[in-house]
Amino acid sequence: MSKTRSNTPRPDRRPDALASKMSQSFQRTDFAALIVERASTPHAPAWMADAQSKDASARKSAREMYERCLEIYRTVVRPQDTKYDDAGAALAFFVAMNLSALHDLPATPAVLLLLERQLLGLARRVSGWDSASISQRQFYFEEMAMLGAFMAGLADKARSEGVTARVKVRETARLYLHHLLGMDPDLLTFGEHGLVLRPASDEAHRTA
Repeated sequence: MSKTRSNTPRPDRRPDALASKMSQSFQRTDFAALIVERASTPHAPAWMADAQSKDASARKSAREMYERCLEIYRTVVRPQDTKYDDAGAALAFFVAMNLSALHDLPATPAVLLLLERQLLGLARRVSGWDSASISQRQFYFEEMAMLGAFMAGLADKARSEGVTARVKVRETARLYLHHLLGMDPDLLTFGEHGLVLRPASDEAHRTA
């Protein structure tokens, strides 16, 4: 007896289909930076902490950790930004730190700039930037910045903790990127040309 064919759509992994999806996701028409005046008090750290636990002590610890991540981003990654924050740069850093954790690749300043230009259209769409209020834009920046710094710290710590820790970090990075990009992040890499599809040989080796 023949098996009933599933009607569940499967992800199209053909190079031409993936390239088309990338083009649609990252297409943009200008290079206008997504700049927003810095909030006097950040709101994303507390919101993220409250969403993670009902325990007051756990929420406090999480909030303080996210506040440190946001401060690290501002003082180490983007010290040149003072009164204003750049949401496009924050998204690029977030994507770079996750891909770096997933594929063990360095994220140079030149690569970050390429990613920022490439992902500006995506940042504008997913944040609803054009219709968002000032506070919503500030929140989006804070979320991307603190999560990017969080992933950078997590990956750095995992390198000294062994294989199990690195596998866990890669899975976290994979989930973040899949949620943001809507495609399998193992099929992507970045380098001197920005975000691109991984060579077919790399994908064949991964799935072998």
